[in-house]
Amino acid sequence: MTKAQDCTPYDVRGAARRVSEAAKWVRVDQEAITQWAAAVDPVSIRPAPRPAELRFQGSPRDTARWVLLVDCLNFCFWASEGELWSVEYQGRRWQRYPALVAALRRAIAREPAWLTARRWAAAQPAELEELFAGHGRIPMFEDRVRLMQETGRVLIGLYDGEAMNLVEAADFDAARIAALTCRSFEGFRDIASYRGQSVPILKRAQIFASDLAAAWKENNGPTLSGIESLTAFADYRIPQMLRHLGILRLDSDFADRIEGEQLIPASSEEEIELRACSIWAVELMAETVSRQRGAPFPAWLVDEYLWDHSHDPAVTLRHHRTVTWFY
Repeated sequence: MTKAQDCTPYDVRGAARRVSEAAKWVRVDQEAITQWAAAVDPVSIRPAPRPAELRFQGSPRDTARWVLLVDCLNFCFWASEGELWSVEYQGRRWQRYPALVAALRRAIAREPAWLTARRWAAAQPAELEELFAGHGRIPMFEDRVRLMQETGRVLIGLYDGEAMNLVEAADFDAARIAALTCRSFEGFRDIASYRGQSVPILKRAQIFASDLAAAWKENNGPTLSGIESLTAFADYRIPQMLRHLGILRLDSDFADRIEGEQLIPASSEEEIELRACSIWAVELMAETVSRQRGAPFPAWLVDEYLWDHSHDPAVTLRHHRTVTWFY
């Protein structure tokens, strides 16, 4: 294993708070947060259910590679036109993120080498067309080919092909894992620039740490420390749900563009504000509900509650549309 990079955690919370205080397009409504915390059933703030058919079983080292493989490809499942991509697996049709997991489970069942970094590094577009074959076509296909290859190459070059080595280099600490993942892999380097300041968001790098903790728990693997230090995983669904709850208030023009399904450019001021304010809103939600209910509800857990309920029929607001591999 070559010399690892710096794994000092990023100040995602502090950056999100600073953007929220300066934001022009997005506002966090503290009164709506207080009302939500008083009304929510605390039992419902739990990890989002994981279908049994999609759960991975394996050794800690295999599980670490599996989670990194999934999360290097876990982004942008909406498409502006055409059929929504879906995959048949275990007698069911899966869409969006579950379809990605199903496609990878199917591929590894057929060819176990897909669980190795060398296979990812050598993957060819025609092979991934077959791997992702289903109804419709997975969005941003070419970017997924590139990011799978990059993840394989970097994992081999820095960590002897083992995600476990990265986790060990980060001392099994969630925030350090996220930081080291961000610095090691360009495809995970989710850091924006807002009015001349660096804004680390780290959606997929943080979710790698969170997903790994959950997968190891299911497989009796090692325990990660510092999970409570993770922030919300700012994506499409969290801002959508926060708008539904009245916690995020948007400039009317910005809201109209989202509802009209206009593209919101990646790294634009509006997009950065929407994601950073989502992170800060979830921080305030976690603090408020924990204080009111006298029990700890960390931000990552509130995030899972929001993501799960964003699929409820009552949520009729649109999610914003940004073409990016960061979420």
